[in-house]
Amino acid sequence: MPMGVNAKIVSSPLYVDNKSVALSSNAASLDNLMVTVIGLEKGDEAVLTLAPEGSQTDADSLLSSSLISEGSEEIATNMSSKLADGYYQIQIKAPDKYFREPKAWLFMVSGGKLINPNGKSVVFQLIPPGDQIFQPHRGPNVTTVQSANQVENLPPSSPPPSMMECMMSLSATPKQPISENTTTSLTPQYFCYYSTLPCPGLEGRFTVVNPGVIHGSTPEEAVDHVYAQQTTSGGPQIEAGWAEVNFTSDTRYMYEYDSYHNSWYLFNLPSNPLHVEVMYNPSNWYAMYDNGSSWVTLNYANLGISNSAFLVNGGEVQTNNSTYPSFPTSTTDISKLEIANSWVNWDWQRWATTYLMTCSNYNLQNITYYYHFTIQSN
Repeated sequence: MPMGVNAKIVSSPLYVDNKSVALSSNAASLDNLMVTVIGLEKGDEAVLTLAPEGSQTDADSLLSSSLISEGSEEIATNMSSKLADGYYQIQIKAPDKYFREPKAWLFMVSGGKLINPNGKSVVFQLIPPGDQIFQPHRGPNVTTVQSANQVENLPPSSPPPSMMECMMSLSATPKQPISENTTTSLTPQYFCYYSTLPCPGLEGRFTVVNPGVIHGSTPEEAVDHVYAQQTTSGGPQIEAGWAEVNFTSDTRYMYEYDSYHNSWYLFNLPSNPLHVEVMYNPSNWYAMYDNGSSWVTLNYANLGISNSAFLVNGGEVQTNNSTYPSFPTSTTDISKLEIANSWVNWDWQRWATTYLMTCSNYNLQNITYYYHFTIQSN
């Protein structure tokens, strides 16, 4: 434990059995997996657990550590262990009064090594009620299947007062902005509509499908999203939707990504179909989702712009593999633009500023103008 830290730490190794993660000769020896907790108030307890990704019960834990603050601003503990190749999480449990940023860190072990391409550190910030901008919204742990014909919950005129606690990943690689002239080694393909009408908001609702991403250390991602960027040629951007990515297990997550934080913010899927939006409200851009009864904030960022002249709704795939994910049919039945302080259907009246992006492996089939369509593999 670093000098000057006041905390009582009790670690309890819970050994791996054959049903969870079997140790093998290529198990990674994570000898210095330090975890830092900031903001735990005196006398409060936080519990850290290391477990396979997606675990919901203590029975799945491989290692746990209980931290009781004795007045420290910062507490550090070592969560080192031996782990086979696979996907893991370090989750923090704390009194409900705290907002957890994040609630869990995900990571991948591949070839006997913890994959951490950007050298991130595992840090949990616990925010007490007096310092919270948003109320914690912890949401469901499993996907709720809803009818595509459910009544639309209209977007709010101001940011929702509650925010969903996110997950982050040590193993994530940065997401590239949408561009038809990429300079990276990835080979992106886009199958979406985009508008060049300057707008401060965009919403969409689409079904979640299994795009068959190959998981492992080779970068690959498939997403269905709404996306706002300063111009068609670049600039600050923010996006929200669902994604499957190589650096997590075979799981679809709701996500938010923006150029200010430059990190994947992952969330358990709250529903299928998924209804999301991005919106400017002085002086930040907000990403949010509809939980069926109200809207919930996912994240916010000051992008330095108040309108987007490149608004996208549809699919995107990036891969370094020789084959592309097989993207089953996903249907969008809501797509709206914010125009003159009102949310209007992205329909034929916007034809002069609406364009189609297509590619060789995937296609988009229009049903009703630009707000009701499907995307899928060819």
